[in-house]
Amino acid sequence: MTRFQNPPEGTSQDALAGLVAEAVRQVLMQHGVLMDAEALICATAMAGGVAAALPFLPQAQRLAITSFKGSWTGLASEFFRAMAEKIARRAARRRQQGRKSEDRGR
Repeated sequence: MTRFQNPPEGTSQDALAGLVAEAVRQVLMQHGVLMDAEALICATAMAGGVAAALPFLPQAQRLAITSFKGSWTGLASEFFRAMAEKIARRAARRRQQGRKSEDRGR
């Protein structure tokens, strides 16, 4: 077994995520990837979180993920589209609930 097949001893998932996020931030900046500050923070946090989660998953889940042969870029794009839609629906529901509460108060 390699050290990546078991959770790293003495390293928390959050600490590992922070290390990966910082490395991703540096690489994006070195290669001149232009993003606004919020997008850069989000991208690096996501990269860190995803990379740090893998060593902490049960072995069966790690093996399933590492066996994926499709397009990781396409999968990531699909994920972000789905998340943006979910967030937009949730925000719309909150606005709608806020309007209903205002109407009841009149």
